[in-house]
Amino acid sequence: MVDNQQNGVIGNDITYRSGDADIKAYLAQPDPQGACDQNADMAVPRPGLIVIHEIWGLTEHIRDVARRFAGRGYAVLAPDLFTREGSPQIDPTDRASIMKFIGAIPDRRVVADLEAGVDYLQGPPVKTSRVGSIGFCMGGLYSYLLAVHSTQLAAAVDFYGRIVYAEKTANKPASPLDLVAQLKCPLLGNFGEADQGIPVADVEQLRERLQTVAQPSKINVYPGAGHAFFNDTRPAYHKEAADAAWRETLQFLQAHLS
Repeated sequence: MVDNQQNGVIGNDITYRSGDADIKAYLAQPDPQGACDQNADMAVPRPGLIVIHEIWGLTEHIRDVARRFAGRGYAVLAPDLFTREGSPQIDPTDRASIMKFIGAIPDRRVVADLEAGVDYLQGPPVKTSRVGSIGFCMGGLYSYLLAVHSTQLAAAVDFYGRIVYAEKTANKPASPLDLVAQLKCPLLGNFGEADQGIPVADVEQLRERLQTVAQPSKINVYPGAGHAFFNDTRPAYHKEAADAAWRETLQFLQAHLS
């Protein structure tokens, strides 16, 4: 177990059980002795949040995102969804290899691993109250799918997750857009206007279908922002869009998890 204590946040590498596997994860929580803990009364459970990584795996950037939320008073679990396969060693420009790697991973298995992560947050020793999810790129897709399939979530945030599958397979049996009617919690979507992988036309289809379901939703499209605009370690980082999306996300989670 690796301890990472800084700025009033304690972070640890942990594992949790999902089916027959021990899933690696990073757990970040407010330091009970730190000023950032908004739930200093330990008898009052703090809200929980699942942070779901991009195609690059459980990187230092995702750990940093987890710590940012922990600094806001959340108990945060960032699962390594590639525990079984190992993180891909793929050229970021090799789209075909990226899609092949993702296509080999069953959606149902990922959702089950994430649901087990929610169970971990809600059980001892963490014992959170309401739990939400947030994901980026591939993780945005799975934050959305978790909100579709799980009754455990109180809110979900999707940063530029795939909306339409090019084809359906045994591992990807249903296109995300076709599952909107099954949404089980409020949803916030943050997308980039200049995203070449997630066309604005797909985003508008999602927005239109969300208007037909009972769960509240909000879809933001940020001008000039491309894919991965929130990741401040990559060339696609768009500070203006990232800052605006961060504010929207904090407000949304506060409204639904507090």
